[in-house]
Amino acid sequence: FIASTDARVNDPGEDDRIVVSGFVSDTLVSYLVSGAKSPNELDVGGTVIVWQDSRNGNSDIYAYDYAKHMEIAVCTNTASQTKPRISGSLGAWQDTRKWSGTGEVANDIYAYDLLSHTELPVATNEMDDRMIGVDGDKIAFRETFYIWDERSNYGADPGNVRYYDHASSNTH
Repeated sequence: FIASTDARVNDPGEDDRIVVSGFVSDTLVSYLVSGAKSPNELDVGGTVIVWQDSRNGNSDIYAYDYAKHMEIAVCTNTASQTKPRISGSLGAWQDTRKWSGTGEVANDIYAYDLLSHTELPVATNEMDDRMIGVDGDKIAFRETFYIWDERSNYGADPGNVRYYDHASSNTH
């Protein structure tokens, strides 16, 4: 399936919509998800699409299961949630809910299990964690650590690629 945002038919002030199209048994089908506000960062996994949405005044994460024709408010915490990714029934995103609001933004990684309807912390340490992707029950992210304030290597932040294994609840 392919997902995209579409604001061509909207009047000023109307919400954006998301169009999901794909082939089912060699037949092209399209689904419309309306009510989104400035949807972006779309990702599709199986029968579920996830996106970042600002309908509540900040970036939240929503999902739509087009097999069940059901929208899910994955995370509507008052902080910003960005960069959603999904594979099967496991979605993950960057989250600033623990950031103090001063200094550089420190992201954490959270996940949502669509089968158990459970949110789980994946990486909530003092590091700045950046979402890479989700594959099956694995969540890949970059954990940035700062050794000194000066970043003279062309803006690149030192860090490690890590992954969380949802099946074992371990980070590697």
